[in-house]
Amino acid sequence: MAAIIKTDQLWLDQTTSSAVGAPALIFGADSLSGLYRIGTNNIGLAINGTKLLDLSSATFAVTGAVTISGTLGVTGTITPGQTTGIVGTTTNNNAQAGSVGEYIESVIASGSSVSLTTSVMVNMTSISLTAGD
Repeated sequence: MAAIIKTDQLWLDQTTSSAVGAPALIFGADSLSGLYRIGTNNIGLAINGTKLLDLSSATFAVTGAVTISGTLGVTGTITPGQTTGIVGTTTNNNAQAGSVGEYIESVIASGSSVSLTTSVMVNMTSISLTAGD
C-alpha cells in the first residue's frame, strides 16, 4: 500500500482505487480493515477484508448480525419477511407459531346449537394455544 498520509496509527492511500479487500483508509498495519470507496457518494467499512457497512445518502446497510444494547427507535416502516427479519406472514396464510401474523380461529359447525339465556354464561367454543401464543 503506497501511503500518501501516514501517522503512527492511520494510513491513507490515495494512489489506487480502494476496494473491500484493500481499503484506502486503514488503521495501523491492518491492511484488510478500514474505509473504502464503493462508488459515487458511497463508502464502505471493511473488517478483515469483508464489507460490514455500506453507507450512502439513501442507504445504511449492515452485513452480518447487529446487536443493540439500548432502545431501538424506528420512524419508518418495518416490513416483515416470511423467513428473515421480523418473521411473519406477507400473504393471507397462517404464520408459523410465535411469528407476527399468526392466525388462530375456532369454527362452530353450521346447525350447531348453543342455548343462550339472559344473564347465563355459556362457553361457545374453546381454543388451545401452544406455548408462546
